[in-house]
Amino acid sequence: FTDMVGSTDLTQSIGDAAAQNIIRAHNHIVRGALAAHRGKEVKHTGDGIMASFDQPADAVAAAVEIQHKAADHTSRWPTEPLLLRVGMNTGEPIIEENDYFGATVQIAARVCASAGPGQVWLSEDTFGSLSENSVSHIHSHGRQQLKGVQEEIGLYEVAWDPVRRDRLAA
Repeated sequence: FTDMVGSTDLTQSIGDAAAQNIIRAHNHIVRGALAAHRGKEVKHTGDGIMASFDQPADAVAAAVEIQHKAADHTSRWPTEPLLLRVGMNTGEPIIEENDYFGATVQIAARVCASAGPGQVWLSEDTFGSLSENSVSHIHSHGRQQLKGVQEEIGLYEVAWDPVRRDRLAA
């Protein structure tokens, strides 16, 4: 999942037309990353996109590309920032009527909600399915209780940004 952080507040402060420009930028960035990394858009959520991948490493690569391009957008247009959080989970969802359902999807949404602006968070299932050389700089946030999920889930952050990576290493 991608999610635009503070999208409602942003719309209230800059107006519908300017906010829609940011959503268009989000859509362009995310859809480009999906195409480049073998992802499939499942649905648009209004201020984010739900996508699926056959390989978790492709999902992580797409998420890192998305965050780099969102940061570039924000540096070029600071009055129209694109602040995204990305979260993912690995598993077999129920597919019905061209949509995805079930615990796999619910946990992915909760992992996304746990991430902060500019962050990429993974569930323990996604982290566990990555090869050691498929991604570097992953930080464990330990096991956490996610809203509506009975068992605590291990959460990991891909520290794609050098500043964040240094902060997590300290």
